[in-house]
Amino acid sequence: MIEDPSDAAAPPFPRRVSPTALDRYRRCPRSFLLADIERRPRLERPSPTLCQANAIHHALERFFGLPLDDRRPEVLHQAMRWAWPQHRAPDTFASREEEAEYGHAGLAMLSCFYESFDTAAIPVARERWVSAELPGGVAVYGKVDRIDRRGDGVTLVDYKTGRAKIEGQDLKDESAVMVYIAGAEATLGLPVERVRFLYLAAGEEAAWDPEREEVADAQTRLQELIARAASDKEWAAQPGPMCRWCPVALHCDARDQVALTEIEVAGGSVPF
Repeated sequence: MIEDPSDAAAPPFPRRVSPTALDRYRRCPRSFLLADIERRPRLERPSPTLCQANAIHHALERFFGLPLDDRRPEVLHQAMRWAWPQHRAPDTFASREEEAEYGHAGLAMLSCFYESFDTAAIPVARERWVSAELPGGVAVYGKVDRIDRRGDGVTLVDYKTGRAKIEGQDLKDESAVMVYIAGAEATLGLPVERVRFLYLAAGEEAAWDPEREEVADAQTRLQELIARAASDKEWAAQPGPMCRWCPVALHCDARDQVALTEIEVAGGSVPF
C-alpha cells in the first residue's frame, strides 16, 4: 500500500516511476530514497559515453523515419554526425582527440548495426513514451526505442550501446522490460509479442517472445516490486563500487563504507 503523502513521518512515494528508478531501488534502496523520494541535488557530470549513446539513439530514430531507398550506411553515419552536437555539452570531452575517438567508435557501432540487423522495418513508433497506471495509484513510464508491428501485436526494440549483455530468457527480469510491456500495452492497446535487445557493438541480440501468462506474471512482479519499495521503512544502503556512479552519493553517509570482511588477509600472503 502506498504511504499517504500527508503523513509527515514519511516522505511521499513518487506517483510515477521509471525503469531507472526501479533499478536504483533494486541496487540500493538508500539511493532510491535520496534521488527519487527526497529528490536531493544530483552531482551529474557530462559523460562521453552518454553523449555517444544519446547520439546513436537519435541517429537511429531519424534513420528509421527515412524512406527505404535512403537507408544507406553512409546516411546512418550522417545522421549520427548531425545528432552529435545536440548531445555534447561544452565540457563533455577532455580534448578534441577524445571526442573523435568516441565519435569513430559510435560510427563503428552503427556500421555493425547496419550489417547485422534488418534496416527495412517500418516502425509503428520511434522513441515513444509509454505509461501505465498500476493498482495502488503509481504509474510506470519509459521511452521505447522502437516499436514494430508483429502479427496482431507489437515488438519492442531496445538499442544497447554498452558491452554488458544478458540472455533472452533473462529479459523478463529486467525492470525496463516489465515497464515497457505494461506501458506499451496500456498506451497502444496492442499485445506485446516480442522484446528485443539489440547489442550494437557486437551485432547480437537477446529476444523474448512472452506468452500471455508470462506478460501477466511480469506485471504482477512489477506491482510487487513497487509495493515493496513503497512499504520500505529501512532504505538499506548497499555501499560498494557503484557508489562512484551514484548521483546522490555525497548525501549518503554510507557511501564507500568498507566491511571488515573485505580486508581479510589470506594466510601466507605477506611475509609479516
